[in-house]
Amino acid sequence: MVQARRDKDHFALLLADLDNFKTVNDTLGHAAGDDLLVEVAKRLKASVREVDTVARIGGDEFALILTRIQGPEDAAKVAAHVVEALARSYRVQGLDITGGASLGVTFWPGDGDSADALLKNADVAMYRAKERGRNNYQFFTSDMADGVVDAMRIESGLRQAIEAGELAMYYQPQVSSDGRAVSAEALMRWHSRELGWVPPSRFIPIAERTGLIASLGDFALWQACRQCLAWRERLAPDFRIAVNLSAAQFKHEGLVERVATVLHEFNLPGSALELEITESVIMEDVARGQSVLAGLKQLGCKLAIDDFGTGYSSLAYLKRFSVDVLKIDKSFIDGLDEASDDVSVAEAIVSLARSLGLDVVAEGVETAAQLEVLRRIVGDYGYLAQGYFYSPPVPAPEFEQRFPAFRQLRLVGEHA
Repeated sequence: MVQARRDKDHFALLLADLDNFKTVNDTLGHAAGDDLLVEVAKRLKASVREVDTVARIGGDEFALILTRIQGPEDAAKVAAHVVEALARSYRVQGLDITGGASLGVTFWPGDGDSADALLKNADVAMYRAKERGRNNYQFFTSDMADGVVDAMRIESGLRQAIEAGELAMYYQPQVSSDGRAVSAEALMRWHSRELGWVPPSRFIPIAERTGLIASLGDFALWQACRQCLAWRERLAPDFRIAVNLSAAQFKHEGLVERVATVLHEFNLPGSALELEITESVIMEDVARGQSVLAGLKQLGCKLAIDDFGTGYSSLAYLKRFSVDVLKIDKSFIDGLDEASDDVSVAEAIVSLARSLGLDVVAEGVETAAQLEVLRRIVGDYGYLAQGYFYSPPVPAPEFEQRFPAFRQLRLVGEHA
């Protein structure tokens, strides 16, 4: 900084974080991790000029100082070259290891007038690169800093939200083709005393990134089972509640035991629960995914693949999973009242479900026209539908008040 100020010059700071280092360390050991770091250092040094600086500043994090930089275009070329170099596979202990890194880029003096400010802002940009899918680079912008402050406030509030009684489960009915509400999906809502209503699209990703999602998942599972017991006694003896399982929950070794414990606590059969998992989570580790699903199936739980059609699962694998339900993603339901490719996708999913003997749930049904097309596609096979056409997610007391209307035969309905 002193030299650049004296020479009236600029420089760029790049912060690089390896995307796969922890996996290598955990699976192959620290010696393999060290070998990987040495190879990364060699590739970084080969990617810059002799006048530049490459440093390992801790763990799997490296910093590059590009001196006498002319502008963002020059820094972008170097960043792209570094991303490409680190994305190539590595040969570690006789194995080919997948590469990849996320980079954050800052400039002096525009992005900070101190070393701490430059490093902090480069770190912010690097995490934005991770959020954008990893293996890419992002330049720091002022709105990123605002977003980080907002995320920190949400994380801080979320850590106390359960104890403070700020979290609640809302319920959206799942209505059968003959118009009866036979189940409901449990959806988490957060009303913070400090932040007001925080939408799930804001706090769920932060919970996943910070590890808080495990506590939220346990809370959702316990609340859903408690509510299901009450509704089986008051509304319908065979009522079922669907609960989403996060990636962190699904990967936890004790998931099956945890579900069994909660079911036992409320004296519920496994059939009272439908557990929803996205297809991308299952496909991360197919063998383990099969084992976990089989364990949950033994408890009697119904298993659903959520957001079906938006992931990358192989149809060859689908028949090997112990699932009961395919949920058609809302993005495909949105176009059912138009002449669009969404109709063809929905038809294909229903045909697949029929051939495998699986139930179909259509989420995000909002209009009578969408429901009519859905009926035409499914025919006499049967389905469950949920969406604002019937009801938005509502608190448990309101759900109970609306329940008599849910149980009435409704071939065509209005917004509830």
